[in-house]
Formats: sequence, C-alpha cells, structure tokens
Amino acid sequence: MTDIAMDPEVMKKHAEAHDLVVEEARTALNKTPRSVDAGLGSNSVATIITKVVNHVDAVYRVHGTLAELTRGIATDSTKTEEAMSTSIERLAKEVDDDQ
Repeated sequence: MTDIAMDPEVMKKHAEAHDLVVEEARTALNKTPRSVDAGLGSNSVATIITKVVNHVDAVYRVHGTLAELTRGIATDSTKTEEAMSTSIERLAKEVDDDQ
C-alpha cells in the first residue's frame, strides 16, 4: 500500500461536503412522520417510508464515516490506504448487514 498524500485544505473541504450531506440526512430523518393515515394504503405507505428511512440512515452513516476519515487524512497525512480501507470495509459490511 502507498501513503495517502493529499492537500490538507482540499481534504477539509471534502470533509465539509460530507458533513453537509450528514446534516441534510439528519434533518430528513428528524422530519420523518411517526404515523401514517392513508386509509387502506396506510400499511403500504408506512412500508415505503420505512425503506426510504433505512436508505437515508445508510447515507447518513456512510457520509459521517467518510467525513471522519477525510478529516483524519487532512490532519495526519501518514494514514495508510490499508487503515482507511479497513474502516471503509467495516462500514460497508455494517450497511450491507442492515439491508
């Protein structure tokens, strides 16, 4: 593996972009209705909302982790690809297990 060498300021901007997605996902999750009144379609609508929420939650966690990793690279350029790959693989497994 090779060392990751990136401009710290560029990496901080990438981390900020991930943070923005996290904030937008958090806002969406907080606005999710707790109940559904769609008459006979209530169960179907609730199922759709649950699936969407699960996907938004995955986006939230993925971008949160990427922001953290990117920020880590910006502050410590000695991080290796192997260490980053391990973190990303762990996250991928976690998201996959939720599906």
